Amino acid sequence: MIENKKEKPLPYTTRTGLKIGWCYMPDTRPQLTHEEEMIQSVMLGVDPFDRKFKFWFVTYCVAFALLFSLLAVIKDGAT
Repeated sequence: MIENKKEKPLPYTTRTGLKIGWCYMPDTRPQLTHEEEMIQSVMLGVDPFDRKFKFWFVTYCVAFALLFSLLAVIKDGAT
């Protein structure tokens, strides 16, 4: 369900005269994308890939190699 909210401009003044948000400033720091973060970590000498990723990548490569070896053995056995 879509709500129709009207945003009041800052600062918001309450009935008692209290100004809410008069010091608020939006965040001006740049937001890095995943690629920019990876490039920055490589330039700083930090390993951008964590151990869990390396483990699963190696496991995938070994499983892939075993699959092709098994297919080669099956093919040679069939002929």
